[in-house]
Amino acid sequence: MTPEAIEARDFIEAIEEFHARGWTDGLPVIPPTAERLAEFLAHAGREAAEEIGFYDMRNRPVTVGKVAINAIMAGCLPEHLPVVIALVECLLEPGVNLHVANSSTGSLALGFIVNGPVRLALGMNCDGNVLGPGNRANASIGRALRLVQLNVMGSVGGAGATSAHGRAILDRSTIGHPAKYVAYHIVEDEEAFPGLVPLHVTRGFTRDASVVTAFTVGNHIMLSNHFEKTPEEWIETVAHYLVGAGRLIDSGFGVLMVPPEAAEMFVAAGWSKQDIAAALFDRSRRSMAWVKQHGWKVGGRFERGGALAPGDEDRMLGVATSPDDILVVICGGPAGNFPTFIQTYSATFEVASREVRLPSAAAGKR
Repeated sequence: MTPEAIEARDFIEAIEEFHARGWTDGLPVIPPTAERLAEFLAHAGREAAEEIGFYDMRNRPVTVGKVAINAIMAGCLPEHLPVVIALVECLLEPGVNLHVANSSTGSLALGFIVNGPVRLALGMNCDGNVLGPGNRANASIGRALRLVQLNVMGSVGGAGATSAHGRAILDRSTIGHPAKYVAYHIVEDEEAFPGLVPLHVTRGFTRDASVVTAFTVGNHIMLSNHFEKTPEEWIETVAHYLVGAGRLIDSGFGVLMVPPEAAEMFVAAGWSKQDIAAALFDRSRRSMAWVKQHGWKVGGRFERGGALAPGDEDRMLGVATSPDDILVVICGGPAGNFPTFIQTYSATFEVASREVRLPSAAAGKR
């Protein structure tokens, strides 16, 4: 876990050495020279040995220097590092259950949302293809998290093999997840609909604060809501398919990505984000009795169907613990009504938010 100096004739040889040692995600990386590391640390105003968290399950300290090295490898710029550090701090909070994403057979990925001025300062994409490739900050910051999982936390994939490049296989994902490469990198469009309060403000931060929110992810559902002409119809369609996905839970969270085409409809009808979350929460609620009678599982924790038990009529399930646990985010291209709902892996997972520590800007206050 101590940084090792490697000599190479050129970048190509260095990159191949990193591949040979299993230090990459399978794609080429930027060799992290000592000079580049010093530049990253100087920009962030942090010391390499500074511990930002401790990965208890594998007894590993997570330091600024280790995170910075992997951010360099991922293709980040120095100004990206404070965002990466804040995200790692979020992921190390106990309720996020990072170790499950690092070790489970369930093939979890990471997700994060960026709010506040830092989005604009880094040129992050909140428009079309927000979850896709093409934006350096979005992709590099997300990839940095994956490399931290791999190199700092030891989560090497390849279950079924005894080792990979001489390293123990500790990420036991059965199938894996494409978002394991760069995470669900979500950036909110805060300018297009100023009346729809940004996520970080609803979570207690000031509007001028730069904030990241991180979580572990099970899967997502993208819908096509092009025939729904009212907010009620739109919510009804989303709820219908979420219930039908068979992932109802008694606690947990979800992220609802609302594209601008839908946001325009909600704004015109006078709806707030709280209205959207409350309506979806209400329309997706079902009793345990209903779930059993219709043959569904419950968040993967109970078998399909089953005999009714006392209290099943009163025990309610849904897509989140409460309306406040449905995180509504405005993002995406101007055309296309394709809402996307990101689902938690199970009822025991939470989200965490942190303000980004920007050395050259005033920090917002909670």
